[in-house]
Amino acid sequence: MELFLWQQLNKVIELKDNVRAKGDENFINMLSRIRSGNAWDRISHMTEEQIGLGENYNISDYKALLARQLQVITKKKPEVVENFKDALIVVGEKVFRDALNNKIVQNFAEKTKQEVHWYHADDEYHKQPLSNLPQKRMLRVKSNITDDTFGMLPMVPGMRVMITDNITMRGKVANGCIGTL
Repeated sequence: MELFLWQQLNKVIELKDNVRAKGDENFINMLSRIRSGNAWDRISHMTEEQIGLGENYNISDYKALLARQLQVITKKKPEVVENFKDALIVVGEKVFRDALNNKIVQNFAEKTKQEVHWYHADDEYHKQPLSNLPQKRMLRVKSNITDDTFGMLPMVPGMRVMITDNITMRGKVANGCIGTL
C-alpha cells in the first residue's frame, strides 16, 4: 500500500521557511544542517554550508538537541511544559508508541476515576484455539513483531480513540476513524 502511495507522487515541494521556529535562528540553522546531513560536531570549524543564515549555537548540534529533551526542559523550565500539554508525541519505534499509548490510557483512567479494561485476542493455531501458556505468551508479543496486531488492547469508557489503519473485525472494517468510547 505504501509503495502504491509513493508511486502516486509526481511533484516534490521543498519547504524552506521554518515558520514554527521563526525567531529562533539557532534552532532553524541546526535543523537545516541535520536535514542535509551536515550536523556540526563543534570539534571542526563550521563550513560555509553549516553556518547557514543568522546565528548558530556555540555547542554541538547533538548537545543542543539533548538540551531540548522533555526531561531536561522539565527540570530547567517546568512552566514551558504546560505549552505542550496537548502536543503530538512522535516516536520512531512501535514498542515506544505502545508504551506511550498504555501510559495515556492509564492516565485517563486515573483522571476519570475508572479502571482500564483489557480486551484480549482469541488466538488460534491450525484453526484450534490456544490455551494456557501458549495463549499467555501470544498476548504479550510486541506489536512490532505481529505487524501491529495487539494481543491485549487497553480501553477506558469515554476516552478518545483514533484508528489510523484498516482494522477488520468479523467482516466490519474501520478505516481512519476518530471517536469516543
